[in-house]
Amino acid sequence: MLTVFRGALSALTSLESPYSITFQNIYVDESLYGPGMVVDGRVQFGFPYPPLSLLMALPFHLAHLDIRYAELCALVAGAAALGYSARQRVAPLAAAALLFTPRTFFVLEQAWTESLILGWLGLLVFAARRARPPRTAVSRWFSAAGITLGLLVAAKQHLAIALIFTGWVRRGDAAGSDTGARLATAVGVASVVTLPFVLWDPEGFWRSVVLLQLREPFRLDSLSVMSHLARAGWEPTPSALLLAPLTALAAGLGLAWWRLPRTTAGFALALGTGFLLMFLFSKKAFCNYYFLVIGLLLAAVAATAAADPVDPSLPTDGHRL
Repeated sequence: MLTVFRGALSALTSLESPYSITFQNIYVDESLYGPGMVVDGRVQFGFPYPPLSLLMALPFHLAHLDIRYAELCALVAGAAALGYSARQRVAPLAAAALLFTPRTFFVLEQAWTESLILGWLGLLVFAARRARPPRTAVSRWFSAAGITLGLLVAAKQHLAIALIFTGWVRRGDAAGSDTGARLATAVGVASVVTLPFVLWDPEGFWRSVVLLQLREPFRLDSLSVMSHLARAGWEPTPSALLLAPLTALAAGLGLAWWRLPRTTAGFALALGTGFLLMFLFSKKAFCNYYFLVIGLLLAAVAATAAADPVDPSLPTDGHRL
């Protein structure tokens, strides 16, 4: 990923689209990218993620620093936000667990973008749990929770699913009246960050960010149930590779909607559960994928520790962590 980052940032600073570049293939096996995706040792697509990751790394690139410092800063900021989201000791312990999971430093070394995502996740939990409730129309439309949710969604393609649970990002267990405003703010922020790059190079953006995800080949070296079955002799069909992760994701999100509390902790746990099941049955899933899941589950722990006392007037329907 470091090679892709450097190529995309060099293009961006030269006022060239980071979505129409090619970059050097660092693998011996060219089939890892799929048929026709490597030509003369160059991979034929650009930066494969929305532009927020590039924008976060850009100041470090301009300062001639390794872009992994951006990921380190984001991860530490996210962990700190989780730790300070509650006065109880559980939240700092969850933050410490995030920083010192066995593969944290490997994820940073490989320059995977999950560290940047977890930075926004931590800030979202902090904003939802510690920020003052909006009291005016302006504060409802420009709430810290809405802005950080939008930035979280803009960090990677599949995080758009988080918008389904917008109403869960709030203080306490009582339903809020600002869900619509928060959703509009999140969509607006994500659009402001992403749309300029879409309009700049719509063909390159579509090819590198959207179409690439559909064209990527099945990876036998994935950390998934599908690769395990394939190594045992099963030959997965294209339909199975498409339907299995979608079905698993739908099952995880459905279960979360049915059983989890409508709280910030429930929000993080719902995403963690849904993504875990999706990755387990995907055609491609590696260490960084599960690092994101670990971060989401630890964010749920921190947000649970920060939970306000339950309103006795609310029905006891089992929707509690």
